[in-house]
Amino acid sequence: MGFEIQMAEYGDETLVHCSNDAFHMFHIANPGEGINVIYGMTGGRAVYVLQDIYNYMIANQAALEALNLAPAYGFGSYHDNVHRVLNKLITISKDYPEGTWVITT
Repeated sequence: MGFEIQMAEYGDETLVHCSNDAFHMFHIANPGEGINVIYGMTGGRAVYVLQDIYNYMIANQAALEALNLAPAYGFGSYHDNVHRVLNKLITISKDYPEGTWVITT
């Protein structure tokens, strides 16, 4: 199971699939809200929040990897969360600064 994060009204090129296994890492990196903090934000605003989450996760790699609950295939792992999910969300936010993020389960 998982959830999807997408830039509303911008099509599938802005769709990012994320594993439920990722929730705990994002909540550690951004206590209280996790990745849900970008819900309703424009890309232009979200890019700064996402960059802060990314920076925290890079700086605390060893601690977050120790908490890795992802299955062996890697979807939802530390590496997947940082290098696929966050990088893609940051790129999309920069590409669509006026768009608004939505999250669906």
